[in-house]
Amino acid sequence: MAWTKDDLDRLDAALLDETLEVQFADGRRVKKHSKADMIALRNMIADVVGAASVGTRIRSTVGRIYRR
Repeated sequence: MAWTKDDLDRLDAALLDETLEVQFADGRRVKKHSKADMIALRNMIADVVGAASVGTRIRSTVGRIYRR
């Protein structure tokens, strides 16, 4: 499912009030690892939402790599 303006708004609100977890409309949950992680996710969503509003599509993935 694509990111929406509502998702971006929820993430912005979470950044402002120091919420530790955000649930999006489609059921996805994001737990805050650090403010930098949340800002990076917010910027990625803003790029996708902005691109959707002008008719282009951006696909990106955010993840973590854990090594043992």
